[in-house]
Amino acid sequence: MTVTGGLELQLSLWLPQSAFLSHVLALFFPAVCLVMANVILGLRVGRKDPSQVTSSDREVLEAGCRLADVDCDALRRAVSDLACGNLSASFQIDPQVLDTQAFPDRRQWVEVMNSISRALAAAAGEFNTITETPCLRLCYVGADSFLEGEMCGEAMGHAIGGSGTVAVITSAGVVSLELRRKGFETRLREKYPQVRVLPPADVNPGTAESLADSVQAESERLIREIPNLAGFYVTRGGLPFACARAVERLNCEGRVRIIAHDLVDSTMQYLSRGIVTGTLNQDPFAQGHEPVIHMYNHLVAGWQPSAPRLLTHMELVTRENYPDFWDPAQGLKIPDQARYARPVAVAAQKRVRIRVLGRADNPFFDMVTTGVTAAAEELRSLNAEVQVMIPEENRTRGLLSADVYGPLVEAAVADRVDGLVLGVFDSRLVPAINRAHQSDIAVITYNSEPGGLRSLIYSNIEQANKLLDLSSHMAHAVDQVRTATVHINSSMGQVAQGAQSQNDHVTRTNEALAELLKHIDEVSAEARRGAAEAEEVGESIQAGAQALETTLTDTTALRNSVTRTAETVGRLGEHSKRIDVIIKIIGSIATQVRLLGLNAAIEAAHAGKYGAGFLVVAGQIRSLAERTAEATREITQLVGTVQTCVLEVEKAMVSGLEKVGQTAKGAEQATKVLADIRESVATNQQRLANIAGSISKMQTFSHQVGESMDSVSAVSEENAAAVEEVTASTREMLAQLELARQMALDLSDIAEGEQQLLKKFRSAAPG
Repeated sequence: MTVTGGLELQLSLWLPQSAFLSHVLALFFPAVCLVMANVILGLRVGRKDPSQVTSSDREVLEAGCRLADVDCDALRRAVSDLACGNLSASFQIDPQVLDTQAFPDRRQWVEVMNSISRALAAAAGEFNTITETPCLRLCYVGADSFLEGEMCGEAMGHAIGGSGTVAVITSAGVVSLELRRKGFETRLREKYPQVRVLPPADVNPGTAESLADSVQAESERLIREIPNLAGFYVTRGGLPFACARAVERLNCEGRVRIIAHDLVDSTMQYLSRGIVTGTLNQDPFAQGHEPVIHMYNHLVAGWQPSAPRLLTHMELVTRENYPDFWDPAQGLKIPDQARYARPVAVAAQKRVRIRVLGRADNPFFDMVTTGVTAAAEELRSLNAEVQVMIPEENRTRGLLSADVYGPLVEAAVADRVDGLVLGVFDSRLVPAINRAHQSDIAVITYNSEPGGLRSLIYSNIEQANKLLDLSSHMAHAVDQVRTATVHINSSMGQVAQGAQSQNDHVTRTNEALAELLKHIDEVSAEARRGAAEAEEVGESIQAGAQALETTLTDTTALRNSVTRTAETVGRLGEHSKRIDVIIKIIGSIATQVRLLGLNAAIEAAHAGKYGAGFLVVAGQIRSLAERTAEATREITQLVGTVQTCVLEVEKAMVSGLEKVGQTAKGAEQATKVLADIRESVATNQQRLANIAGSISKMQTFSHQVGESMDSVSAVSEENAAAVEEVTASTREMLAQLELARQMALDLSDIAEGEQQLLKKFRSAAPG
């Protein structure tokens, strides 16, 4: 695509050149006819009466013979050489203009001969433009001047309604301006044949003020002399304001349209008021920025252009859309720089020196310089130096000739700069550029460069060679792709089998997963029931533990009570023993009292009547002692019985205390066991709850897996179908690749044929 695009762009240059050649041939044959007629006239005069052939007649005859034998023959030989492929052919004609006043009798014929002579000189200039030396540069960055002229021609034809008289104001000898003019005239001639284009009004370069005054004066003259003048086309970007000033001064606003170039403040002021109808924006920022960045990338990273001509974007700016491009306070709006080239992110190992030859005679180039400055700032940190040089003759007088810029090119060669960026405004500058190229200095041109048939053929030969290489590589690549596609087709067959097997496995997996989901649902239900039952067991164990704790408390209280009773019984036994001692003492006392009573009775008997009362007392004492002894014996028996019972109670209490102790110990152990059981049940209950929760999550996840498996199954089926489609597409692509391979071979044959065809053009490469 790149090669084709480059050829299409170059054909845009060939179109005007073919028009030049047609013009040359159209001039050639009438010239021969007129000259021959003049010669015949002279011969007739000589044959009638040789004595009547005057010196003036002889001078006219010699001039006619010179036109026929020298000038026309030079043109014939040049055209013949060109037709035979000699692209270096050229010829020079020094027009011999005769003074018509010196030939009053031959004035008409002299005027015709003078016109022929001038036309041949003009044809020589046009012809030499076709075969001028090609410029050896890396690439060109800028607008296509011929296409610019075509766009302006379209704008003019539309603005004046397709008919009317149009004047062109230009400066002869400036390559870009000449190409603009020719593109303008070509578009009007092809699409708007009712539009009449006047011969160009040539304004010679000079100072900015004098040039503007010349344009205004010429515009006013044309408006006065051409009453039905419909429009002006101004090829120079900095001068439309002068033409607009003339239109405004003569009150022709709205009747005379102005189509111009470039967005400069002076032009935009008149455009915003509607006096200038339209002006062409050719992105001047890019014309300064892109060549510098491309040059750095070429020098550091080996960048090569995709096409020999990298054209900037062009847009027609009118009163309706100018706010999108122009700010009255800030000037031209710089587009989003994201669309511009960026330097490679690699710093140069040695300092890279890039020299830019600029212009200062036109406000348009102020924005070009802004682009150069922006690029230089981007390259500053990458070890690159960008130097802008503007010759003084251009600053002060606006000169663009090779005499002005040639020494700067030679100085760049002498200084051994790495890269040179410049505009070719004079075709005579090309040899100096080619010498710089031959000195291994990379050159990129911008804004303007000459273009002729020789340059076109030279570029076409290079493109044909590249096309031949590309077509060969393409054929080889297509063959490799075809081989790879065969392997892909085979692999896709295996993939199809694998996809079918995978689909079967997915189906079986889906069925197994459905069964697993069923079991998981059952386990989940059982887990929930187990968790509920564990909770109930935990509650029962909790109640039993509480009852056991109560029993343990009661047993402990009983043990304490039995212990206290045993202690009381023990104390009772001790008291019984003391009672027994006391009873024995009482019994002893009773015995002694009985003995005392007996003694008292004896003594009372001894006393007689005096002892009678005491005898009674003694009897009572003895009776009391006997009853006491009897009571003591009964008490002794009772105490003995009590002691016996106390001993039995002590034995029973000891045995009961031991059993209560054992019961309490068992209750304590049971309490501990129940506590352990309760903790285990609580732990198990928590585990069952966790298990139930996990199973619930697993159930949810399993259902999600089931849904995913359904999706996988569907996708697997779709993949199987897609594999079948890809297999079919691969087979179809194989057929297409076979066709592409054949086309690549055909393209290679065409390129080889074009290369052989172009071999007939000799000296296509610049010497």
